[in-house]
Amino acid sequence: MSGAGSTVAGSVGRRLLRTRQESAAWVAEGWRRARSAWFAILQAAFAAGIAFGISHQVLGHPAPIFAPIAAWIALGFSEDRQLRRILEISAGVALGVGLAELLVSGIGTGAWQIGLVLVLAALVGRFVDRGQLVARLAGSQAIVVVGLPATAAGGRPTTSRSPRRTPGACRGSRPTRRWSTSR
Repeated sequence: MSGAGSTVAGSVGRRLLRTRQESAAWVAEGWRRARSAWFAILQAAFAAGIAFGISHQVLGHPAPIFAPIAAWIALGFSEDRQLRRILEISAGVALGVGLAELLVSGIGTGAWQIGLVLVLAALVGRFVDRGQLVARLAGSQAIVVVGLPATAAGGRPTTSRSPRRTPGACRGSRPTRRWSTSR
């Protein structure tokens, strides 16, 4: 029995040693990635803060969440930033937010509105650029703009908006009817 027990103990010991070595390699690789990306992350974070400040202070947007998101995504973590990719990301985000804001102010929010705005944003994105990135980002940002007010209203669609509030902001939605048919 002692032979079998020492074999099991040796096997467990080798697994623990291998797990420890793999964990140490993972931590070392993580530190290497963080050290190599720190300046790019700092630049992107600074740009996101500036985008928020300009949107809020200069342009007067009450809740400018998309400006810092666009800056953060467009610049990313890499110092090897390609101008075309930055422009595609910026165009996709701006297109999706802009189109959704225009349509939501007239049609409100809800399930069919998300579908309609998504189709239009993706079609316009594909018209603007041959790649898929602009269309994908336009669609995803349009979903957020249309879906966020409905989510804030407890899943109920909204069909009208206060003209003094910005469409797409949670505080700017006003529920007007309920999804359920029970009274």
